[in-house]
Amino acid sequence: MPISELWVMNGRSNHTTMCCVQRIVKRDAFQKLVAYVLLNPVRKKLVERWEKWTYLDSMIPGYPEVSLRDEDYWERFWRIYYSKG
Repeated sequence: MPISELWVMNGRSNHTTMCCVQRIVKRDAFQKLVAYVLLNPVRKKLVERWEKWTYLDSMIPGYPEVSLRDEDYWERFWRIYYSKG
């Protein structure tokens, strides 16, 4: 659903709502970019699954224990990201 449709469907036109929608769109775009990069070794047939790539580790400086392999990675990533903002 395009943002414009979400905007109309929501029935709101205030700045706060638009900022929230923009934040969701940016988060989604960033996560898709990371997914694309993670699949590079798979596309080059270096591994069968991205999780098997040896050089995969945390993307968050100062948080080496937060791994992309963790099920709650994105939740933790965004919590850290917004707490630093």
